[in-house]
Amino acid sequence: MTQRPRLVIVLSRFPYPLEKGDKLRAYYQIKHLALHFAIHLICVHEDRVTQQQRNALKPYCQEIHTVRIRKLFLPLRIVIGTLIKRFPLQVSYFYSATAKRKINALLDDIKPAVIYNQLIRTAPYTVHRSEPKVIDIMDAFSYGMSQRSLASKGLRRIIYRSESRLIRTYENMVIPEYNGKTIISIQDKLRSSHLDGSQIELVRNGVEMDRFKPIETQKLYDLVFVGNMGYAPNVEAAAFIVNEILPYYLAQYGKSLTVGIIGARPTPKVTSLQSDSVSVIGWVEDINLAYNQGKVFVAPIFHGIGQQNKLMEAMSCQLPCVVSPEVAAPFNAKHNQELLIAENVEEFVMQLNVVLEKRIDISLLKQNAIKSICNKYTWNQQTEPLIKILQDLV
Repeated sequence: MTQRPRLVIVLSRFPYPLEKGDKLRAYYQIKHLALHFAIHLICVHEDRVTQQQRNALKPYCQEIHTVRIRKLFLPLRIVIGTLIKRFPLQVSYFYSATAKRKINALLDDIKPAVIYNQLIRTAPYTVHRSEPKVIDIMDAFSYGMSQRSLASKGLRRIIYRSESRLIRTYENMVIPEYNGKTIISIQDKLRSSHLDGSQIELVRNGVEMDRFKPIETQKLYDLVFVGNMGYAPNVEAAAFIVNEILPYYLAQYGKSLTVGIIGARPTPKVTSLQSDSVSVIGWVEDINLAYNQGKVFVAPIFHGIGQQNKLMEAMSCQLPCVVSPEVAAPFNAKHNQELLIAENVEEFVMQLNVVLEKRIDISLLKQNAIKSICNKYTWNQQTEPLIKILQDLV
């Protein structure tokens, strides 16, 4: 039996539970990469990793190593990383010299055929290594920070603008040192124009259709929005739904809508949206049930980067979806075919009314959506390019 090549995967978080996009991407990539490689997982982490979390990854990993960085030393890490090493804040946050020594000792011991880093925040741990290595840029973070600076004021604006510049500089310095580079969408690739786009390959996310599917359950909400509710674009979207869409819909059609806002780590701004017609629910065990409790999935995200997994999950559940152009673009989804697209509050209200009042063939919309998911966006299909990149380096 041919021995599978050793692949070390370096992450900035333990990839379970699946309440964040980077964890979701890492978990399913690991699951499919395990069919071709002997995976040695190295995770930097702040919080305690439970045995239950480890057990979720055990079937796919030869070894699992966790390297803890203490929250107590975060101010020191920020000072050393940002002021001395000139790291972006998001790199400084996850960097520790002690962790670097431990990770390098592990790499020396494992002797990997290839190393796979997720996000530039893990680059300080491997950029100097001589082994073939791949970095998943994932999102256009410098662009995202630039957009946040435009939407902010005062000190926040200065911080976001500075972080955008630091990320661009750091990306230009470390990314060329990697043999392979991947990113999640063509939009993010174009937004990373400061990098050599010809060297960056697309590796999109997929959806687990066995997990996200239609089920018979009570429809508790007219509108449902799902996501990590500690992530700024999701927070803004939740506020837009409640403060803009609901009152405008009531004024236009004389009807109140019920909303379910569901996802881990809701900020105070999100929890303050709770009312008789708005349910703010944190982490739930069965996210598939949460989708199916809504009549329509809505996503007014105007400043996000990357690929919105929530849209694929909602489409896989065969929910009619009304989303912004920014959400639809990475999927090349067409208006009035797989979903409905709205650019402002007036259009969102109009399109939601079209769906809720069944003034469109909902069954055709669902059929087109599930066909698109089946043909393009399973994890098996989307991980194939990454497998090829890694195998070519081996």
